[in-house]
Amino acid sequence: MHDRRIRLIRDRDLFDQRVRLRLPVRRVDCLYCGCVTEHIDWLLPASRLTCRLGAWIEALLQLLPISHVSRLTGLHWHILKRIDKRRLQASVGAFDPDDVRRLVMDEFALHKGHRHATVIMDAE
Repeated sequence: MHDRRIRLIRDRDLFDQRVRLRLPVRRVDCLYCGCVTEHIDWLLPASRLTCRLGAWIEALLQLLPISHVSRLTGLHWHILKRIDKRRLQASVGAFDPDDVRRLVMDEFALHKGHRHATVIMDAE
């Protein structure tokens, strides 16, 4: 074992309490790979959120605006936007702008004007 560091990890809330974990992560000195950080199944590499919290946030983002999820979870808007982009890329796929020549865009109100949706698609 090369060394050990403490990582602060955010987990899903327990009722009205924020759950923060102090996780000791070991770095191993490998003969073939060099210095390698141990793999933790329930944590994405270089992430400070557990997979369980990420899945809960993805489900919330399908129902609520980002600002509401930010107030509910206490996470910054940019973190939530990054999670939402990752979810959209996984479900829709990557966007290649080189193939697009003409775009069609429409924006409309949902639920009596309190929420809006935007649809963008290739005209061809």
